[in-house]
Amino acid sequence: MGFRHSGGHQEHCVRKPPTAVIGEDSFSAESLVLAVTLCPGPSLDGWRCRSLRWLMLVDFFFGAGSRYSYLASTQLRKITDETGATFVWRPLFSGELIARAGGVFKSPQDPAYRTQDAARWARHYGVSYVEPQGHPDWRMVAQVCVAAAQLGAAEQFGAAVLELVYGQGVAPQLEHLLSLAPRCGVDRDELSGRIDAPETTAAHEQNVVDALAAGAFGVPTFVTDRGVVVWGQDRLPLLKDCLLQGDI
Repeated sequence: MGFRHSGGHQEHCVRKPPTAVIGEDSFSAESLVLAVTLCPGPSLDGWRCRSLRWLMLVDFFFGAGSRYSYLASTQLRKITDETGATFVWRPLFSGELIARAGGVFKSPQDPAYRTQDAARWARHYGVSYVEPQGHPDWRMVAQVCVAAAQLGAAEQFGAAVLELVYGQGVAPQLEHLLSLAPRCGVDRDELSGRIDAPETTAAHEQNVVDALAAGAFGVPTFVTDRGVVVWGQDRLPLLKDCLLQGDI
């Protein structure tokens, strides 16, 4: 249980079993969190219940160097609007995840096809797509994203990095990443100081471990609270079905 503060209100989250019935309504969504919005009042230790709503939480394991993570990220708000799901952005170095999952090298034709495929999807979604040139240190980029997540800007910073890389075609260096901090509500110096901190490395390792434990072998991977795993941005319609109807 816990509280999230918003102005004069508090939101109290209570995890419930996978299936619940409230009144005449039955809920069988993949992830159920009862969010009770509280405001000052005469009961419940000085707070009174303002409203109830169900939340569906979905871990979004993504890599900043993944074109398909970028494409998926452009659609998450739409899925949230359609399903009510809340996405928890969890950055990681996808090369490490793939290697530890036992991944194998791809054919020489694969990179060229993926570039064309990503451009087609971007046109389909109506978003910009520019293939970055160069060879960034993707492990470093992942560490910066994790550091930003520890400062409470996982989604804002992750989305900004993905847009920088594949929306603008920038092969990011550290200075590019630090320049994103202010508009994401993060102090630049604090972010810089956290990049190589032991707790940041440990948080990145936890993201990789959790992704592997869920069965992930690449990015983007989506994992619901009930452990339903959906891999790939082209399978977002299937993720939506799982959120609204449950898995099969």
